[in-house]
Amino acid sequence: MSPSAPATLKAIQSGEHLEGARVSLRLVELSDCSERYEAWLADPEVNRYLETRWQPQTAESIRAFVTAMQADPWSYLFCIIDRAQARHVGNIKLGPVSPRHQCADVSYFLGERTSRDDLPDSHLDRAKAEQMAESYS
Repeated sequence: MSPSAPATLKAIQSGEHLEGARVSLRLVELSDCSERYEAWLADPEVNRYLETRWQPQTAESIRAFVTAMQADPWSYLFCIIDRAQARHVGNIKLGPVSPRHQCADVSYFLGERTSRDDLPDSHLDRAKAEQMAESYS
C-alpha cells in the first residue's frame, strides 16, 4: 500500500473476526450504535480519556463517526467482544495507519463495568496491564 494511494479494500473486512483467548475483535457496524453504546460514551468513568468527552454524544454523532471510520482506508474501529458472553463490551480504534512509518495510533474503551473489573486501576500499573494483554492473546 502506498501512503498517497490507499487501497480500496481494508486489510480486514466486515464479518471477519480476530480471535483471542477471552475476546474477539470485529469491525464496528452501524447496528452496534445502540442506546447502550451511547450510554457508555456518557459515562464519565468511560469517557474521561476520550476525545469525545468534551461534547455530548448522540445516536447521530456516533453513527456519523462509525460511518467515517468505515470509509477511512487508514483507520479501523473494532468492537471488543467478550467471548464468554458473546457481548460487545467496548471498542478499540487503530489508526490512522502510516504505511511509510509502519505505525498507528491505538485507543480503546471498555464500556461494560464488568469488563473493566479485571483491569488495573491505574495506567501506572504497567506490569499488570502487560500480563493481562498476554492473557488475551
